[in-house]
Amino acid sequence: MGGQSVGRFPIRFALETYRSAYRFFYKHYGRGGLIRLRWVSLLHLWIRRIGYEFLRLGKANDALENRLKMYRVIIKWNWRLDPVRFIENGEEPHVGYEPLAPAPKVMEKVV
Repeated sequence: MGGQSVGRFPIRFALETYRSAYRFFYKHYGRGGLIRLRWVSLLHLWIRRIGYEFLRLGKANDALENRLKMYRVIIKWNWRLDPVRFIENGEEPHVGYEPLAPAPKVMEKVV
């Protein structure tokens, strides 16, 4: 059994990256970190998408179109996401790309 290529501009891989980031920020920064991560992520994604839209005006190609599709899906997922419910209940918006692996069990924080 060998490794799998994630392809160019992989939507599922990008979603997994954001899922992992939310889990990391919750673990290390709590609920406040989740909320801040969501807004920073959305801002970053919109800036990138707008930049690639301008590039497309000059030269459109399949790779650029795939990248723009990825940004549209990731922005849609982040926009619809309630990060606290995602971490605590595993609820996330359906955008047509299921997780690559089941979510890890969330352990209660000991105070």
